[in-house]
Amino acid sequence: METALIATLAFLASMLTFFSGFGLGTLMLPVFCIIYPVEIAVLLTAIVHLLNNCFKFLLTYKNIQWNYAVKFSLFAIPSAVLGSYIFKEWLEEEVLFNYHISTFNFEITLLKILIGCIMLLFVFVEINKKINSQQIHPKYLLIGAAISGFFGGLSGHQGALRSMFLIKSIPSKEKFIATGITIACLVDLTRIPIYSWYLKSTELHTNILQLSIVTIAAFFGAFLGNKFLKKIEISFLHKMVTSFLVFIAILLILGII
Repeated sequence: METALIATLAFLASMLTFFSGFGLGTLMLPVFCIIYPVEIAVLLTAIVHLLNNCFKFLLTYKNIQWNYAVKFSLFAIPSAVLGSYIFKEWLEEEVLFNYHISTFNFEITLLKILIGCIMLLFVFVEINKKINSQQIHPKYLLIGAAISGFFGGLSGHQGALRSMFLIKSIPSKEKFIATGITIACLVDLTRIPIYSWYLKSTELHTNILQLSIVTIAAFFGAFLGNKFLKKIEISFLHKMVTSFLVFIAILLILGII
């Protein structure tokens, strides 16, 4: 029963990405944070993100601008490794503060603060049309690759930054999308093994079946959303999702989840 409920939530959240204005990773991470410890939530989001982008890669690979994909990835991948390493270091930090509300015990850790703050930052970036529409000069492309790769490895938030630095270099919409998908796949393929190596937790291994079901449900949500729903932004829904993301980020920072 619990697995079915969790899988349904993941499925619906994944479908929401196609008409809420937010990316898959941005929306899936807080959903998984409600269900699992934050470190496992980051890993699961990365897996769903990779599966979704692999599907998109098969649809768009003919339009990939390989020179930019390779150039960008050469700087993004090492930065993703660095971001993943910092994720691991913060994962091993001790609890900063422990407090009680009634019979409930809550723990504030550096990792929760880090992920919560990054979620707030990228929600702001994605809802701010002025920032979102920025097109940075191609001469800064490699700097952008390093920055987006770093955040990709740290928490998985990479799409908005990658787009800002890449879009002016690739004016063709089809080639821009296909190239971005390729880079995202490469970053995910870099960080997932590193996360998995760090996260040799009992919970991850004993619940592998449940985690697999949830991951597959989220993937099919993205698949059906891409197939049947128009990718439009519904203003009211967008505001609701934004409020949800901010709410979860604050709960993380406060150690409540």
